[in-house]
Amino acid sequence: MIRWSDKLYKGKGVPPLHEVNWNIRHNAGMAEIYYIVLSQRKDELLEIYPSYVMMQPHLKEKDFYAVGIARGYTYALKLTRDIIDDVYQSTGTFDVEEFFKEDT
Repeated sequence: MIRWSDKLYKGKGVPPLHEVNWNIRHNAGMAEIYYIVLSQRKDELLEIYPSYVMMQPHLKEKDFYAVGIARGYTYALKLTRDIIDDVYQSTGTFDVEEFFKEDT
């Protein structure tokens, strides 16, 4: 299950969120769409998943907290960098989870 941050970073060319949610519920692929989620690993900040990977049954059972969505892998990398830069500028740390915590 994907939960969306209130502070969601959204890249250019990404469909409206209601359309993205519809595609997720109906297991419909979205070419070139990537989710940026809080990492579930303690030694990482964020993870990037292509939408087709998130359609796999074993991942549908896991909880993901999306903080960004982008069209294209290159833009997903840039958006991830922007998120980390904003976290550092706002907090003076790289604590991404704490930055997004208030809306979890």
